[in-house]
Amino acid sequence: MKKVWKKKRDNIDYVLCLAIVSAPARSHIVSIHKMNQKEKEFLDDYEALFRSNRNALPESSSHKNPKMEYHVLADGVFWDDEGLRELEWELSNAFRFVINFRTKLITNSNEPNEFYQQIYKLAQRYFPNWIGFKKERCSHNEELAERIERIRKVSGWKVDKTFKELED
Repeated sequence: MKKVWKKKRDNIDYVLCLAIVSAPARSHIVSIHKMNQKEKEFLDDYEALFRSNRNALPESSSHKNPKMEYHVLADGVFWDDEGLRELEWELSNAFRFVINFRTKLITNSNEPNEFYQQIYKLAQRYFPNWIGFKKERCSHNEELAERIERIRKVSGWKVDKTFKELED
């Protein structure tokens, strides 16, 4: 089990991540991330944004086979029935962090990012029934992980091709 706490000490915000192991029952500090002022401001802004748009995302889908899409700026995937394309820019921008972190959960990436995780948890608090938080869309899936890796490679090739064309 893993627990994350946000603490303030001497006017500095810290994110403390503890891993709770079963035998012997002890807590080990996995990481301490000192939140800088900019991250703190972003979290506060995103919390206000999420609060003002609470439950504004779809909770169910009429799509039988929703299409998975790749978001280049987020380096993450989303499904076309999640309502992200219809969001205003500010909320859509905030959800880049959410879909990036969710993609790391799907691919079982070993690149934890506590800041992205904090935004992900904020989104879960304000959009608890969003279709994008269904277990099958937030859990490790080897088949999806391989598909995402292929999508990332193709996307990288397309970006490289575009830049080469611009240089010519």
